[in-house]
Amino acid sequence: MIYTKNNNKKNPVLDGNTFSVCCKCGKEVPVPLNELFNAKKEHPLSARIMCPECTKERFRQYHPTLNDVAALTLTLCKLGYTRQVRATYDDYDIEDIQDLHPNAYGNFVSGLLTAVAASSIRYFTEEIMEAIYESESKNCSM
Repeated sequence: MIYTKNNNKKNPVLDGNTFSVCCKCGKEVPVPLNELFNAKKEHPLSARIMCPECTKERFRQYHPTLNDVAALTLTLCKLGYTRQVRATYDDYDIEDIQDLHPNAYGNFVSGLLTAVAASSIRYFTEEIMEAIYESESKNCSM
């Protein structure tokens, strides 16, 4: 759920006054509206938001596959973080995700999330995380 805060008055919905609560830890997080609507969710104002700390923790709990890394990279590019994705490619001296060694997937994901967090992303929708996990479950069922 997305909500605004401004001294119990009628509020316009703006970047600076729009918040949500992390669906995992309950921490209040600001929600940049452009990122929310760029995610192209059918009902963006009902998005379940995950804070950066919970996002990183969720990625630490399993070993990402090439499909996970590709899904995250593509999603971040669609959300407007192509510059940060390219900078992470440069950090790993790769031209394509397929150039990554499988042992580097986890560190690469962490690097991506750190680069994007540093550029002011405030949340990940749970749908983004679910899309990444769906690719992992499909790989497990093959």
